[in-house]
Amino acid sequence: MKNKQSLYKWLYETYENDLFSYGIAFGISKELLEDAIHDVFLHLYEREHKLWESQNMKFYLLNCLKNRIRTIKKKEMNTEFLEEGSDNYSFLIEVNGFELIDEEKERAAKLADTLVANSQGVHMPAEYIKNDTEYFETIKKMMKHYDCNAFTMPCFEVCATRELDKRKLTFCLAHSLFKDEGIASACAGDVGSVLTITILMNIARKAPYMGNTMVLDKNTNQCRTLHDVASAKMKGYDQPDLPTEFVSFTLNSWGTTMRYDFSRDNGETLTLVNLSPDMKKIMVAKATINGCDDYLTPECKHAVRYTVKDAKQFHECQKHVGHHFALVYGDYVQEVKDFAKECELEVLEA
Repeated sequence: MKNKQSLYKWLYETYENDLFSYGIAFGISKELLEDAIHDVFLHLYEREHKLWESQNMKFYLLNCLKNRIRTIKKKEMNTEFLEEGSDNYSFLIEVNGFELIDEEKERAAKLADTLVANSQGVHMPAEYIKNDTEYFETIKKMMKHYDCNAFTMPCFEVCATRELDKRKLTFCLAHSLFKDEGIASACAGDVGSVLTITILMNIARKAPYMGNTMVLDKNTNQCRTLHDVASAKMKGYDQPDLPTEFVSFTLNSWGTTMRYDFSRDNGETLTLVNLSPDMKKIMVAKATINGCDDYLTPECKHAVRYTVKDAKQFHECQKHVGHHFALVYGDYVQEVKDFAKECELEVLEA
């Protein structure tokens, strides 16, 4: 019995942070999530044979937590979920009680028309943009109801449900529009990026960009960050809107994404930030823009290219924080370090 308790203590201490980081993206409260994690380990303790049947313990625990959260959400909300035991994730675009009324649909249509009129170019059927602005208005309605001040959504998991294909929309435009309104909004259910976007937004008073970040060439210190979530207010909330264009996320021409040609700003400075999954470290780096990739290419390929001081050091630091970086125009390295000191975060500078 003592050895069994030691084993489960080790499992809990090893995977607790992973489970919490995964579970919080489902929009569940911290208190309910902690209860759900405890329920998972209690379930495992009572069904010890499951422990030895699993070939991937982390995946098994995450799947158990997903199912437990599904059960909790069933009790909280009057909506439909996938059957228990399914390997697919159960996210829906609509939730009963949050469908848009005619006035809200009209507001979404006007927003779509305004975006088209003010853009530098629309490289997709304009009628699809309204689908994305209606989604944006729906999420705003839900956020107001639940008193939320930030947004994220697990993109890959929702894509697997085929709901987006049926509704002809994606989440990209909503992320861009939220950030332009000063609301932190991050891709891929990444709560860490919600926090880094919030940090930079408040330090710089500008809409941050975010995305997958990689070192391209360690010898020339070349890196790039790619996603489809440019914003019109990346130069500042008190500055004129940037000249943006609209491109579809999909090759079938639906799913609105806002694009900006970062090569307009070659030579300008960026500040990049990322948090470690355990929220104990913060990485910060300064970079100089030197190009833009796939500016008008569909799919998630829109990238800003830049030079960092030392790409090898950048890569070493990145091992601790992952690939999703938030970045903002200007040099705010010292401000980020001052913030880290106040929050007792270890600084990784590259």
